[in-house]
Amino acid sequence: MNKSHMERWFATVCLLFTAIFLVSCVSTNSGNSALTMDKSIVRGTLDNGLTYLIQENDEPENRVFMRLVVKAGSNMEEDDQQGVAHLVEHMAFNGSEHFAENQLVDYFESIGMQFGPEVNAYTSFDETVYMIEVPADDPEALSTGLTILRDWACGLTFDEKELDKERGVVVEEWRLGRGLTGRLTDVQIPFLLKDSRYAQRLPIGKMDVINTVPRQRVVDFYETWYRPELMTVVIVGDAESEYLTEEILKALSDIPASQEKQESPVFDVPLQTTPDVLVFADPEQPYPIFQIMDQKFATPVLTKSDLHAELVNIIVTQAFYLRLMEISQSADSPWVDAAALSQNLVKNVDLHTLAFIPKDFETGLDALLTELIRLQRFGVTESELATIKADLIAGAQQLWEGRNNRHSTTLADELVYSALDNVPVISPEDTYALYKEIIPSITKSEINAAAKNWFTDKGTLFIAAIPENVKDDYPSKNEILSLWQNFEPSQPVEPYAEKDLSTDLMGIPQERGTVIAQESLPGTDIQVYTLANGAQIIPYETDFKANEIVFKAISKGGLSLVSDKDYPSGTIALDYLNYSGLNGFSPTELQQKLSGKLVSVSPYINDYSEGLDGSTVQQDLETAMQLINLHFSAPYFTDDAWLNLMNLAQTKAQGHYSQPQNVFADKITEVLYSNDIRKSALTPDYVKQFDQATAQTIYTERFASPSDFIFVFVGDFETEELLDLAELYIGSLPASDIREEGVWQEPDFPRGVNNASVQKGLEDQSSVFMAFGGTQSQVGPEEAYTDNLMISALQQVLDIRLREVIREDKSGSYGIGVSAGMSYQPEQEFYTYIQFGCEPGRENELSEEVINQIEILQKEGIADSYIAKVSETYKRSMETALKTNSFWLSTIIQAAFYGIPVSYMTDTESLPKMLSSETIQETARKYLNTDNYVKVYLQPEAKK
Repeated sequence: MNKSHMERWFATVCLLFTAIFLVSCVSTNSGNSALTMDKSIVRGTLDNGLTYLIQENDEPENRVFMRLVVKAGSNMEEDDQQGVAHLVEHMAFNGSEHFAENQLVDYFESIGMQFGPEVNAYTSFDETVYMIEVPADDPEALSTGLTILRDWACGLTFDEKELDKERGVVVEEWRLGRGLTGRLTDVQIPFLLKDSRYAQRLPIGKMDVINTVPRQRVVDFYETWYRPELMTVVIVGDAESEYLTEEILKALSDIPASQEKQESPVFDVPLQTTPDVLVFADPEQPYPIFQIMDQKFATPVLTKSDLHAELVNIIVTQAFYLRLMEISQSADSPWVDAAALSQNLVKNVDLHTLAFIPKDFETGLDALLTELIRLQRFGVTESELATIKADLIAGAQQLWEGRNNRHSTTLADELVYSALDNVPVISPEDTYALYKEIIPSITKSEINAAAKNWFTDKGTLFIAAIPENVKDDYPSKNEILSLWQNFEPSQPVEPYAEKDLSTDLMGIPQERGTVIAQESLPGTDIQVYTLANGAQIIPYETDFKANEIVFKAISKGGLSLVSDKDYPSGTIALDYLNYSGLNGFSPTELQQKLSGKLVSVSPYINDYSEGLDGSTVQQDLETAMQLINLHFSAPYFTDDAWLNLMNLAQTKAQGHYSQPQNVFADKITEVLYSNDIRKSALTPDYVKQFDQATAQTIYTERFASPSDFIFVFVGDFETEELLDLAELYIGSLPASDIREEGVWQEPDFPRGVNNASVQKGLEDQSSVFMAFGGTQSQVGPEEAYTDNLMISALQQVLDIRLREVIREDKSGSYGIGVSAGMSYQPEQEFYTYIQFGCEPGRENELSEEVINQIEILQKEGIADSYIAKVSETYKRSMETALKTNSFWLSTIIQAAFYGIPVSYMTDTESLPKMLSSETIQETARKYLNTDNYVKVYLQPEAKK
């Protein structure tokens, strides 16, 4: 994991690619005519009223993705059924006409598809969607997949015993969602969706209903709303449309037609016109955050003018977001962080939001409203408009260039969206054409007109989330309302002033390096080129995805080479750089300089390595090389960035102990690592150890020279061109004779059985964490890799078995997370972590059952059916992985950095040929010592 404690608190608004998604619903028709569906999509309706949508796609190869879309969710529940829509979704996996009890999940695992990633479902206010993935080379699997869709549509059995067990699972899912987020949701949804059905029908439902609702009322909901005219089957994948159409007709035509057709009701949300404030004070709220919002009626993108309006809104929002980001980076920023975003709240309502974390509330509010007024009065500048336009067109171009390599899940999601909102889907070709036509035609004057209306005056809704212990330091609800609505700028508001960004990102290096050696990666024809400064370049051309290039640089050392005293500063070094910029450009200026380019370069410093991660496209490969160079040659560190970063770190740290999961993690760290400073969380004491000069020094030392770095590039490029750019931008960097190795810094795994508990949290929920680990004698990379494969197989066996026992048999938890692995260097440390939430009072029972299942595994092994599942899952996952750039990037890095043979990592039979009940049993004995583990409970605080 990248050693950085900080992250941007408001998720960066992905407006540009949101726009790309939205225009999957448009076409190149001129004027304002209705937009039409992509001609490659086959649409039909069976005699019983069920609609189907089919699209051929071979990314990934040999996979077919199926969806059953039901236009029925929690909004359709009667008062005595609240939560039943979600309960029906759960019961779909617990007994149907062709699959008794848990046979459905068992079947999918037998064909290599995992419950969760490849077999899942969700329930929302207006819909329930079921999702499965099957191999395309198995006609029986395709047929069975459609049989399962049919069973979900009309064949659920609602076995009483299974229903009662699943009630417990739903309660545990509800319990998992409680805490701060749950309490905020309880008050925020009714506030945002006031006077609507949505405010009364959270999909999770009411637990008193879940626990007591008669079986018949569950069946009533199913029979009322699961009917063919409210259903759409979506199939996307590597199979011919004609064949899939025939299979649909065979499998789904006998779903009974409704005697009386039912329509899916539409529940409108009235826009609130009277300004209102919600103050949410909670003891677990870590820091104050304030949001000003304005509701807008959502308009589906059905015509060319709809798209034009949507793009205008995106440009305004992105321009405002970038302005707030720029202010946040200034020395006198009035807030710790701020953001602007636009999103769809529910079907007919969009929400525009301004959010800020203040240094001082009134100062921050005044500054935010001043910026809103500046936008409303003066709009955007020509260069802001040009920057965002360029990014939008570049995103559309990337979509078009990768049109033959779009993942089937993306296409399936678009078809689901189309089915639910009755909007068409078009091709990337038409999308790109539309963008090139519409975006240049958008004028500054219409952007400025839209900016005036982005918010209605100062907005209509205000949410204040405040730590309870400081609520008296902030204004009351009425005081906030007055300050907000009566605000007038104290100084004249001037137009937004831009900086001159005409300077080049970097100059052309005066000297270039040269390739002085070339050899093959052992056992392959993959070439390794060594430059004169020592940097190794490994290019690997593929045709997996058009115009995609991914890359990684890596070097040994990391934070293991710094002292314990300096370690905290090392963990903030990357954030310091990211808040400062590169080559004299601030982060906002860099974003503007890179407008229209598809390139990303991110540095990392781990405990035992450092390097760069990135991606780009052919036309921006030189820019990517320049950014690689600048991370070595021109890191930029400013006092303003350090000041802002410390404000952010201190604000985040001050709320650390208010959050139960943080206190839980602290206790785990205490037991596992004896409070080693290298495992510390971001606490106030930890922040006090940050030192500006040390952080800068650590970064510059880690990236002083590329001489001991390996650079791997994988994707759609010409090797000759890549090497030419690498010689110029990487080869011109200074050489160094220093070759470093990581220094092992990990504390020993604690001996014996170590139990601990901590009481924190207001909700009736507990969590259990269990850890097994240690360090094995050093073995070669081949043996270490096979050990890791077996540990991974053991993890999957535990995943399945603990789900069956803890979730399904005992209704003890919504989900059990098992993670396991082993490091390769500097030492081979292995670990297995098991974590789950549960009802307070069941911690001992369920954790003892975990130990019991491990000991059964060690003594008796496991049934061959589990071995077959793990083996098939591995083969199926490798089948798709081998056709991805990301897999080959990881594989080549591991081969070059750790010495693991490529043949080991690309052999689809490497795990299956080792797997047996005996080898799993042996692995469990070797890596899971039930006399030597850690167990920690998080339990709720005693009621006062």
